[in-house]
Amino acid sequence: MTTSPDTTPSKSGELYFLNPQSVAFQAVLDLFEKAMRADSALHLSGASILSQIGFELGNTAAKAWADCDTAIKTLLMMPDLDKRARITAEFLLLLLPEHIEDDLNFQGYFSKLAKASKALRKRDQLLADQMMDAALIFHVFEANLKLAKLQRVHVAA
Repeated sequence: MTTSPDTTPSKSGELYFLNPQSVAFQAVLDLFEKAMRADSALHLSGASILSQIGFELGNTAAKAWADCDTAIKTLLMMPDLDKRARITAEFLLLLLPEHIEDDLNFQGYFSKLAKASKALRKRDQLLADQMMDAALIFHVFEANLKLAKLQRVHVAA
């Protein structure tokens, strides 16, 4: 038997805990995806909000957006939240139905988040990936909005 120590230390006994901020941030991103899907289902259905199906789809979308609002506010209440995650969450607040503006510069926010994500990639891969996901939310949200407007024009014609 050898008396020399292992060349690679065993990590089997260590417990790894996920960063609660990362988990909360990922929950926000997941809820945004859910809300955007619900919103798209409503718009793509072409159903009137006054119909049963339109009411149900609208209710599902409204609940999903409310969940996003709650999750973002919960994330922002975390005292030690990374500054970049905080800024990203504050940007995402702009997409909530009660905050969205007609002239929101989607591509500007996409570019800012994508650039910040790229700069962060070597130091914090997880946060960089989450910031890129947030950037993509702006991109997809803008596309969904354009599609919904086209849908309304087509239905009205």
